[in-house]
Amino acid sequence: MISNELNRAVNALRTDHSADAEKCFERAMELTDLTVADTRWGNGLKELLRFREVLGELFLSKDLRLTQLALATFLTFDIDAYNMLHDT
Repeated sequence: MISNELNRAVNALRTDHSADAEKCFERAMELTDLTVADTRWGNGLKELLRFREVLGELFLSKDLRLTQLALATFLTFDIDAYNMLHDT
């Protein structure tokens, strides 16, 4: 769901709807907070917290290129998503 919000933010930034992008970043941050609270992440907690910091920077900058990079990076957290991105 976090990646969905980032994808929505990318689309909003592409169409110059920064207010919509802000809402997407807010939802992504909220979902990240909920994910951090889940104890199953264990070893991935540091990466999630770093990612949340990046979300804060994206919220402030609303930089399309960096948001696209953050989305691609976030997708690598999941092995199935990573494999789908790199199967060619």
